[in-house]
Amino acid sequence: MVKTTLASLMFGALAASAAENDFYQLTTVPFPVELKLEISGMAALPDDRMALAIRKGEIWIAEKLSTGKPTFRQFASGLHEPLGLAYREGDLYTVQRSELTRLRDTDGDGRADEYLTHAKGWGVTGNYHEYAYGPAIDGQGNLWLALNCTIGNGPFLDNRWRGWSVRVEANGNWSPMSGGFRSPSGIGTNLSGDVFVTDQQGNWFPTCPLIHVKSGVFHGHADALQFCRLPRATFAVEGDLPKGLTVVEAAARIPAYRLPAVWFPYRKMGMSTTDILADSTRGRFGPFAGQLFVGEFTMSFVSRVFLEKVGDEYQGACFVFATGSTARRCGSSGAPTGRCSSAKAIGDGTRLVAVATVCNGFAGPAKRRSKFSAWNRCTTVFGWFSAHGLTAKPLPTRAATDCRATRIRTIKPMAARRRTHANSPLRLRSFSAPPTAKTRFG
Repeated sequence: MVKTTLASLMFGALAASAAENDFYQLTTVPFPVELKLEISGMAALPDDRMALAIRKGEIWIAEKLSTGKPTFRQFASGLHEPLGLAYREGDLYTVQRSELTRLRDTDGDGRADEYLTHAKGWGVTGNYHEYAYGPAIDGQGNLWLALNCTIGNGPFLDNRWRGWSVRVEANGNWSPMSGGFRSPSGIGTNLSGDVFVTDQQGNWFPTCPLIHVKSGVFHGHADALQFCRLPRATFAVEGDLPKGLTVVEAAARIPAYRLPAVWFPYRKMGMSTTDILADSTRGRFGPFAGQLFVGEFTMSFVSRVFLEKVGDEYQGACFVFATGSTARRCGSSGAPTGRCSSAKAIGDGTRLVAVATVCNGFAGPAKRRSKFSAWNRCTTVFGWFSAHGLTAKPLPTRAATDCRATRIRTIKPMAARRRTHANSPLRLRSFSAPPTAKTRFG
């Protein structure tokens, strides 16, 4: 079986500095070239295994990841665009467009023989944009989903709860919890089990936000308000939404509207945020314990978010963590638990596993070839970063890894970073615009 590797595709031209390699080691993972890994979900499994959902409707299991010679076998097929994956009590859960599905291997042969509908009932019109993302598992064991708003029309009329978050209990009963999403392509939890979602810049979102999801909250996108009249709605907004306001002014005038925990400044901190990863390694991956890693789709990097909770609200700041990828997409997701339709990253305790699709061809104008990737002739790459030697010595004042996969910048020694970034209290809502700023609502 023909194999390819991350190194041969992305990292051959540029090497990491010796100083950076003292602390972060890049390991590449070979995979069958015939396997089109348009990865849409990942879940870490016991015994050096990982479950991989791919956009065309399959689940694969990668085994023996640490040996350098992993094997891949198909676990499930025939799914409708699964955009997420979670592992709980021996079973895998993935969300399709119209349902949350539980996959079980009851006879131990390594393939799912039960495809169980765990929850369903939200609307699907057939519009292409009606993605469903998740699940994420909260601190009480509930499964959370995030539903794309419709953005257009489909052949059917039922689009109930599009643009809302959904909480699914262990028995499969589900409830809409909050509304106002545009395209919430990242969903995950922090170490306290609270649920967060990233959304996409566009109408009603001046730039990408990181949103704390909880019951009774309006997140800002008007398309979700049509369902406030339904019996299970958790909030209501009276009258038309105001226009010409900053987001801070809107939050003062609309009781249900809550500001995001963080705004990602457009272009400076990305253009299309994706999955969310909580660092649960307790320092084994560096001085970022409890912080969040967030993937970036358009500009192909990973950012880091520090949060604090003041009363019942989260606020925080974001930092670029790893840049330089030539991949069109880059995402991240829960660690050690485990979306983005052709890329993913996940932690499994000590490693940050990254998967991305890299395009080798371009179909657009020549003047844009250096900036944008094409969707044809794409190649998937698979590898991970692992931290090692973190207590041996501090990082130098400036160390940078500049390779075609990622660039990790450290501006201060590790001890200083721990003081200034990891534990600094923040009393201002970083990147939430003050009333005089230009961040607009609507």
